[in-house]
Amino acid sequence: MDQQQLFSDPPAPTRVRFTTPVDLGTGDCGQIATGFDGCDYVIKDQSIHHAIPHAEWFCSELGELVGVAAPTHKIIAMPDGSTAFGSRWAGGALSPDGAAPWWERVKAGEIDLSDLGRTLSRIYALDQFVRNLDRHAANVLVHKQHHGHSVLAFDYSQAWTCFGFPLDAPPLPMCRTVEVQRKLSQLWSRPYIDPLEVKSTCEEIRSIEVGSIVRIISSHPPIWLDESEKAAILNWWGSDDMNRRLDDIIQGVENGDYL
Repeated sequence: MDQQQLFSDPPAPTRVRFTTPVDLGTGDCGQIATGFDGCDYVIKDQSIHHAIPHAEWFCSELGELVGVAAPTHKIIAMPDGSTAFGSRWAGGALSPDGAAPWWERVKAGEIDLSDLGRTLSRIYALDQFVRNLDRHAANVLVHKQHHGHSVLAFDYSQAWTCFGFPLDAPPLPMCRTVEVQRKLSQLWSRPYIDPLEVKSTCEEIRSIEVGSIVRIISSHPPIWLDESEKAAILNWWGSDDMNRRLDDIIQGVENGDYL
């Protein structure tokens, strides 16, 4: 990969027609932006914490590299001249006709857990790696598609660099990510996290070269990450500490300590 590919400029931001204040039940997002493309975007800016847009962008892009899909996300040009992370609005937690949430439909047998278990396992592995403390069932979107159901994961505003870097060692403390994983296992009367999928995801993370991490960081506005944080991430990537983290996640899920 040449230097031009590694350090290309971020894509042009999506321009906004207007913004709308909203209460989505989270302190990390207070507005929706409607772009000139006609789509609504859930906005995550630096007003709550400077690290949030970077964490959202980095984790979404990293997930795409290891089989954890996210809703379409864009750099948004806000009316005040700042930039923000925007996640394109997508339904899924509730069906359009107001039917039960996807997790209740799994329990009722309307959605086959085998459609979802592998991807939910990959999401759990990624959440452990980036130390995501806030994976709840409503920030997983489940869509019916031609073959089974797709699963999209979003919301990393309590993950990655949002609590400082380097990351605290695994496992995750008792938090919504762990609590929801346990509650879903109880609701469905079976564990659904597949240790083989967790191991596969961790090994895929391990195989990502630092050049790909440079590309992810370089593809968002520089203001989202200062140079010292960038250097710390790039020095850590591929280090013994990172590899030990992946090994601990694999072993912890295999023996049940991280579940």
